[in-house]
Amino acid sequence: NIDLGGRTVKGIGGISTNFAGVFDGQGYTISNFKVDSTENSYYAGLFNQVSHGGTIKNLTVKNATIVGNSMVGAVASSLDNAVIDNCKAIDCTLIGVKKVGAVVGYSAGSTVTNNYAENCTVIYSEKEGGEILGYEYTGSTVNNNTAKNVEVKNAVVVATADALSNSLKAGGNIVLLDDITMTADWTPVKVDKSTVLDGNG
Repeated sequence: NIDLGGRTVKGIGGISTNFAGVFDGQGYTISNFKVDSTENSYYAGLFNQVSHGGTIKNLTVKNATIVGNSMVGAVASSLDNAVIDNCKAIDCTLIGVKKVGAVVGYSAGSTVTNNYAENCTVIYSEKEGGEILGYEYTGSTVNNNTAKNVEVKNAVVVATADALSNSLKAGGNIVLLDDITMTADWTPVKVDKSTVLDGNG
């Protein structure tokens, strides 16, 4: 088992490269870490792009917070002609704009089987969120996956004080992506609509 001690890490495989090998976790766990890929348009996960027959299997990801834009998943962000089998996401928080899943964010022509998610929160601000897989593009085999106590919800994600103010005025579900330090004058905001503010820790 590998405990990353709360560190913020980069996903395996890079943003402009693919992971095309075989990673066998042998039932072990990688835990206690954060991936923040909000500066990139795509890919946020322990593994970024898995393709060309790449395989991730028998791995548990526990107590991870994965934040990105599109294609967000605890184990893998994106599968293209790849396999993810018998992997687990436990006690994870996944936050993105679209294509957000507890185990994997996006799949095209791939195999997503025998995976499990438990006690996870999946938050998407635009569209496409799922308990196991956020979005299936085409040609994938997706079966024998199960989930327990996984909450999938639509919410505006907020990273700055100005965005928070505007979001509060608009109402709805709001989730903080980061700590906010008020460095200028703050005018209290009147909230007219039903608003849920999740500080996200």
